[in-house]
Amino acid sequence: MIELKDVQGFRPDYEIPIKRAGIKSFKRRVKLNYNNESFDSYVDVSISVSLNPDRKGLDMSRTIESVRSSYNLNDVAYDIYNDLFSRINYSSSGYVNLSFDFYYNNKIYPVSLIAEGDKNDVKRYVEVSAEGMTVCPCAMETIRSIMLYDYNVSYGDIGISHNQRNKASLKIQYIKDAHLERLIDILESSFSYPVRNMLKRYDEGKMIIEAHKRPKFVEDVVREIAYKAAFMEPEMNLYMDVRSESFESIHPHNAYAEIEDYTANIRSYLKNR
Repeated sequence: MIELKDVQGFRPDYEIPIKRAGIKSFKRRVKLNYNNESFDSYVDVSISVSLNPDRKGLDMSRTIESVRSSYNLNDVAYDIYNDLFSRINYSSSGYVNLSFDFYYNNKIYPVSLIAEGDKNDVKRYVEVSAEGMTVCPCAMETIRSIMLYDYNVSYGDIGISHNQRNKASLKIQYIKDAHLERLIDILESSFSYPVRNMLKRYDEGKMIIEAHKRPKFVEDVVREIAYKAAFMEPEMNLYMDVRSESFESIHPHNAYAEIEDYTANIRSYLKNR
């Protein structure tokens, strides 16, 4: 019988520790069980572990073997992480990111479920993204003043402004339930108005009017998302990262804002106002 050398177990030429070594963009079909229902999804999986300085490489095939064909959605990244460490005994920390499209309210939302940390202290995260419309409040007030001063025209509650498509994401630590629908609702309700795949003329007009009733900077979007997410689990202190990018209509660049903090801190900022 042929004897194959364990090359991955050799000592490397340069004994330097590696934070993450593994696979990226491994795609496969997986059945996910969620809220007493199941659905098939094509997932994109990235898996990595730390490597000690005295080990040349990772047993890559074991990362693939750790991905099964069916999971509870809330536990999928955590289960892959634990399965991986049942096959690998030479790493102290790891990272699993499983991404897929989630269908909700006739729209598709990118979702990532993440497990990472030391093998004895694994944390779970969920990240959801959505797109909406924002209306610039600064331009609205400027135009309101110009129209009154130069044209003697006074607007009521709804003014004129430029608008843009905004992409927002919310990454938050969770314990048991990823709460995908609640996170999506938080994102959608934090724009000036959510976008739609198809609009008839009347619906388009109503959408623009409603959006102009709620003008928002990109900074307003991340603050509102952070506020709503911080009170989802009011007794817990969870890591959170909120990002928002507006694809500007009157500039050749985009506007961006981000809040990275813990939910208890967010609640304390508001309490001390």
